[in-house]
Amino acid sequence: MIKSFKHKGLRNFFETGSHSGIHVNHIINKKIKARNPEKPCIIMSGMSEYKKAARDLNADGFLSEPFPVSDLFKMVGQFA
Repeated sequence: MIKSFKHKGLRNFFETGSHSGIHVNHIINKKIKARNPEKPCIIMSGMSEYKKAARDLNADGFLSEPFPVSDLFKMVGQFA
């Protein structure tokens, strides 16, 4: 159960399904890579325009949804 949201965009997504206010560059730079630069970051999205953004922001991988689970295992295996 989710008790609270620190990010207004995520709250809006869970309440309405809207992606407005959720930006891949904010998530990668400020939340993931800035705190854990040594850990791999794989972005999964049904929004194909995020692929270029993820690459530009040095994400370690991108999977366009829908994707077979085998693709996810293959990508995760590269970092094991």
